[in-house]
Amino acid sequence: MMDIVGILIPFFMSLAVALIAIWLQRWLSDRKEFHKILKNLLFEINENIEIATGLLPMISENIEVAKKEKKETAFPMVPFYDLAWISARNSGQFDRIPRPVLRELLHVYFDIHVMNNMIRTREQLKISPLYITPEYPEIHVHFLETIEDFTSNALLTHLKLTKGVLDKYVKQITDC
Repeated sequence: MMDIVGILIPFFMSLAVALIAIWLQRWLSDRKEFHKILKNLLFEINENIEIATGLLPMISENIEVAKKEKKETAFPMVPFYDLAWISARNSGQFDRIPRPVLRELLHVYFDIHVMNNMIRTREQLKISPLYITPEYPEIHVHFLETIEDFTSNALLTHLKLTKGVLDKYVKQITDC
């Protein structure tokens, strides 16, 4: 009987140490992934702010040209980035983000989704039957004005607000 106890105690001790080591490694890995996700989201939001601020003057200039010349001005509109958001969503790490921060992220990425759909729709208008109608330049100007209004009043404001909230949160967790 003592021989069995003498064998089982070291075995279970080794097993406990191995399980603790695996748990600790997993915890550190998850924490590292979480920090990387937050930094990627912050980088992506900064990039989207740059796109939005660069896009607004181009849109205004093109609206003026389109109104004056009564024709479409073809300039490429770059869609906003959302890959870090998709990656964060697929990682299963959302339960670690505080609700107010997550609410801001959901709001801004909803706006980005809407904006990207507007950009795609604008591109699809060029190949639609509307393109050959005489009303197309007016439709195009109206669409550009809608995009400009949404970008300046909703998207850019939400991007900056979310950046502030996320900046504060990232600073808070990296100080710990």
